[in-house]
Amino acid sequence: MRFSFSPPPFGHKKHSRRSNLPGGQIVKGREAAGKLFAGFCKDPKEGGLKGITFRAENSVKIGNVFATQWVATAPFLAEPYKGSDAYIIENGYLRAMVSTFDGNALKIVK
Repeated sequence: MRFSFSPPPFGHKKHSRRSNLPGGQIVKGREAAGKLFAGFCKDPKEGGLKGITFRAENSVKIGNVFATQWVATAPFLAEPYKGSDAYIIENGYLRAMVSTFDGNALKIVK
């Protein structure tokens, strides 16, 4: 018996972007991801993270998964913040990511 599977074309709802975050939070789709990352563009005085820099410390590619450990720094952070992400790539597109980033764990300079 032979089986064949052809995935639906990119853009189909089964191919929407998904982010798995700490605390069991799941963000699905481009619009929700945009809202999630909008805070990175806001000034720190307004509760945003504009100016934060992520630098990879260790990275590895395994099949279609890119895993990296990183450190985040910024003038408004009291200390560097370390974390890890995994990015799942399919047909050249980011399909999903898993991140340990937790904005509530950042130590902000008062």
